[in-house]
Amino acid sequence: MSPSGVERDLKLARPFTKGADVKALQEGLNAISRRFPRLLDFKLKEDKKLGERTLDAAFAASYVLGLSPRRLNQIEKKKLIVQPVQQILCDPRTRSDEQKERGRKRCDALRRQLNRRPSLARVRVTATAGEAHWGGANDVMEQFVEPFMVKRGLKPGSGKRTPDENDDANGSTRSDHLTTMTTAMGRDFPTTRGEHHARRLARLMGFDSWRPNVKQSFEFSAGGSTWRGQILWGAEIDHADHVHVGIARR
Repeated sequence: MSPSGVERDLKLARPFTKGADVKALQEGLNAISRRFPRLLDFKLKEDKKLGERTLDAAFAASYVLGLSPRRLNQIEKKKLIVQPVQQILCDPRTRSDEQKERGRKRCDALRRQLNRRPSLARVRVTATAGEAHWGGANDVMEQFVEPFMVKRGLKPGSGKRTPDENDDANGSTRSDHLTTMTTAMGRDFPTTRGEHHARRLARLMGFDSWRPNVKQSFEFSAGGSTWRGQILWGAEIDHADHVHVGIARR
């Protein structure tokens, strides 16, 4: 085993992957959580087992430390923590300058979102199609949905994806994630415990009949416009490891 405790790629599986390297990862993640007490609120049991909570923590810590979207996607979609990622999670001092700068920007953005008081009534939208407003859908996402989820301890996962990236993620051909959907925005929030978060968000957006494992859309108002919303969670619809939020201009 290397001095950092890293010796193999780690993948979420049943039965759980076990070993001293998993314990080293859990110790590193708990140290990172203590370093960012406002942004990361987990405390893992250092039981040498790679379960859902350890995977969730690895994603959140990797996001805060500035790891690339490619590395985040490996954790979020493939349930895989490769050795270079483990090395950084065990010893954040090994990060590159680029990773440190990306992490700084993300932490600043998360702190701004934590300071927000998200309200649909106060959302301001710019109706420009495509980046960066996506018809105003991303304004609703950034000003209301993301601050709400961040306050609940969830970090933003997959956002806009090219058609090739969407195929790799097994996304729908009409997904709000697609860059070809120029007046829509999709955002995933990785978590294996998402039902309560999804239900609470739905109620705040006026979708009182929301249920898990059902693909439903609803209408809501924000920024002087009417939107189509979608909040998905549940194993039966292949959303047991993330809450999906989609927003599109009507």
